[in-house]
Amino acid sequence: MNISGFYDLVSTEKLQKIVSSDPNFQLISKLDLLSLQKILYQYRFIVQDHAKHLEIIVSRLPSGEIKELLEEIYLEEIGNHDFQKSHFYLYNSFLKSLGCTDFSCSVFSHLSYNLVQYDKAIQNNSISYAVGLGGMGTECICQFYLTELNRQLRANPAIRKIQDHVDWEFMDLHVGDVDISHRIRIRKTIIQFLVDQGGNSLYEISEGYKFSLSFWSQLFSILSQNLSVKVS
Repeated sequence: MNISGFYDLVSTEKLQKIVSSDPNFQLISKLDLLSLQKILYQYRFIVQDHAKHLEIIVSRLPSGEIKELLEEIYLEEIGNHDFQKSHFYLYNSFLKSLGCTDFSCSVFSHLSYNLVQYDKAIQNNSISYAVGLGGMGTECICQFYLTELNRQLRANPAIRKIQDHVDWEFMDLHVGDVDISHRIRIRKTIIQFLVDQGGNSLYEISEGYKFSLSFWSQLFSILSQNLSVKVS
């Protein structure tokens, strides 16, 4: 893997094409409210784990620009230690506004398996791999998926009936300037990180990023497969 191949791998145009062509997103705009609640509840487990994974990555990183940036993003994720401003709390508020009342449901088995594998990959591989997976990967990739999810949700007839009562703060935060800025800044700091790490870091970051791509490409397929689908 050379630097040209790396930039082709992480191309925003390529990622946008992957997300926009995911057939499961077309389903989101047509589901009934109960089915949407089931899918969106499962995404809660990803929000919950993301802060933990960022904390692990930051703790493993040596001093430098990428550590400072990911620590800043981690602190934003946990609401700068104010739980009611944390992304997990905001997402729960979003779910409640959609009518979710039972927060004791278990994670779908296939999603649980993927989350376990993700956790192992973050902790058991090199720090370059972990940055590629959780930093260059999920922190950048999720913004594209959430943007498309937000678009499809707002087009859904069941959501449109209650849209004025939906707490959109979590979604607005992740499809707006803040998350776009994170993605751009991470991409800029990666080059210096590669120089500092040397060795096989370019290959390892690329492999971590590929793992993240695979995780996200499977996500909504796993969620939709666990539904008895009803179309609005």
